[in-house]
Amino acid sequence: MKKLKTTLLAMAILTLTFPVLMAQDNYKHPHLNSSGHVLDSAGTKLGWIKQGIIYNAKGEKVGKIEKHELADYKGHKLGKIGKDGTFYDTNGAVVFTIEPNSKGETCKLFDPQGKVIATVHENYKNQACAIHCLYTKMPAH
Repeated sequence: MKKLKTTLLAMAILTLTFPVLMAQDNYKHPHLNSSGHVLDSAGTKLGWIKQGIIYNAKGEKVGKIEKHELADYKGHKLGKIGKDGTFYDTNGAVVFTIEPNSKGETCKLFDPQGKVIATVHENYKNQACAIHCLYTKMPAH
């Protein structure tokens, strides 16, 4: 009887905490929100993107998106953005893909192994590489 009570208690705890753990999943990743701000997993603003220009938290230009290509502030090509939002490095290797059939306003970004690495507002799907720029801590001009 004691074993049954312990098992039921454990199941009750899992049932109550599982939804909370699942809801927190999005907070474990960087996020590009509907305002174009890139936030880290703790909600700290790392920078933003506006009209294809990527700024760090200090307001310094660190990169730009032009003609489906990502470049640093000096104009060095860092990668290419596919029509579906997939980001490729300069060698053509996939850096991340975007959830193709997202429901709602937020889309997940997946690394080549299928692990969720970030989320992005649907309006910024083709500019999600801003997260890549700000997480690699690119120097400002």
